[in-house]
Amino acid sequence: MERSRHGAGVVTSLARSLRGGPLKNARLVAWDGDSVTCTYRAHAAESASGATLRQRLTVPVAAFLQRWLRPVPGPHTRVVRS
Repeated sequence: MERSRHGAGVVTSLARSLRGGPLKNARLVAWDGDSVTCTYRAHAAESASGATLRQRLTVPVAAFLQRWLRPVPGPHTRVVRS
């Protein structure tokens, strides 16, 4: 793991993850045992008023868990201390 130049940004990101988690429960739409559906903001797609539109994404459970755990460091990650 590389050392970050801006510690404040790292702390802010960590605080957001700890406070609310990577995904709010309200964004989870459905689970059928095989796939998970959630909403996301499609920044490329905006309404005529300029508001960001919410879209749905359905992925297999394994892919959802992989995305959800992406920010979690693996066991091989070495912590750099100053």
